Amino acid sequence: MLALTTLKLGVNRLEGYLPGSLGDLPKLNFVSAYLNQFSGIEPNFSRCRNLKYLALSYNQLSGEFPQFLWDVIGLEYIDLHNNNLSTMGPSHVVSNSFLRELQLANNSLNGEFPTSLIHCKKLVVLNFEGNKLSGELPKWIGDKLQSLAILQLRSNLFHGEIPSELSQLPALHVLDLSKNKFSGNIPPDLGSIASMKNKTQFVVSRDYKIWRPRFLKWKGNYYSFPANSYLTTIDLSSNHLSGQIPQDITTLLGLKVLNLADNSIGGNIPTTIGNMQQLESLDLSMNRLTGPIPPSLGYLTFLSWLNVSYNNLSGPIPTGPQLQTLNDPSMYRGNVWLCGPPLSSKCSADNNHETPNEHKNDDHPYNIIIFSSSIILGFILGFWGVVGVLALNTSWRSRYFYFIDCAQSRCFRSN
Repeated sequence: MLALTTLKLGVNRLEGYLPGSLGDLPKLNFVSAYLNQFSGIEPNFSRCRNLKYLALSYNQLSGEFPQFLWDVIGLEYIDLHNNNLSTMGPSHVVSNSFLRELQLANNSLNGEFPTSLIHCKKLVVLNFEGNKLSGELPKWIGDKLQSLAILQLRSNLFHGEIPSELSQLPALHVLDLSKNKFSGNIPPDLGSIASMKNKTQFVVSRDYKIWRPRFLKWKGNYYSFPANSYLTTIDLSSNHLSGQIPQDITTLLGLKVLNLADNSIGGNIPTTIGNMQQLESLDLSMNRLTGPIPPSLGYLTFLSWLNVSYNNLSGPIPTGPQLQTLNDPSMYRGNVWLCGPPLSSKCSADNNHETPNEHKNDDHPYNIIIFSSSIILGFILGFWGVVGVLALNTSWRSRYFYFIDCAQSRCFRSN
């Protein structure tokens, strides 16, 4: 038993605490106990000095993140996603300088971004998606976590501006900040992320295997991708971003997924977007973009998903061998000034104008909702305004019915 190196307890109905007596197994380096009913980990579990991998996802862990895990010196992988942890606990000096991957998605973590992580200088993967973390994203991430390759913070409550210091992460190839409350402009410095600049595949880490598959938004839906796949991604969708799309973003020649949907971004689509030859998925929908769709978009030979719906774009839709295979009109919906295939509206000689700045897209879903609500509210107020007065005022009610009787009498006499 003392020679045990691997312990797999996954997909059972085990309850209680993961026993700390496992720390008495000197060669134990791999523990997987996902999909059980464990409610905690015994503190003396920290004696597992040779442990490198710990997976307790889909259990019933609650309360504070087990602080003693920071003291398991050689621990490289911690996966506690899909539990009910509520806090990361107080700021803690992390003894473990070997941590490479921290998976805490889909818990109930609140508070600000944990400052404990400032000591995890070898961290490659950090996944906090689906929690309740708030506050501003600290600038020190770009300076202290230089090995970070995957940063997934989707579906939290972070606000403030996106730190331009994230561009200092040389290995970053997945940046997912979607479904938060970030505001301000998109930092132009994101166009200098080293791992996204080159068309060749970027090696995340030569001495570390990323364990868990990634869930990313791809072609409008979320899919699972192999852990070590090279799907370079920037997803800033569903925030409160404004300003324009920085021209520098189009210098990311290795970027494959760009999602800026559901913000308040205005201005034109950069004319140099055709330089992003590796781009496979582009979503700019639900913004305030104006002007034409750049002809260079037709040069993107790998593009298999495009959505520019509900903007104020104008002019003819560009053509290109790959772009013409994307013949779904819904990807252009809500741009009343666009013309040409696959839309039914044909372009005329003067269709190359830009939509006037004062033009408002009445086909935008928000406008449709507001218009429909106004009609319903007007009807309710009008109806009850008349009925309510007649019900409360006896003299007015008598005069109203007297008027109806007189009108009917004149009508019958005329017939």
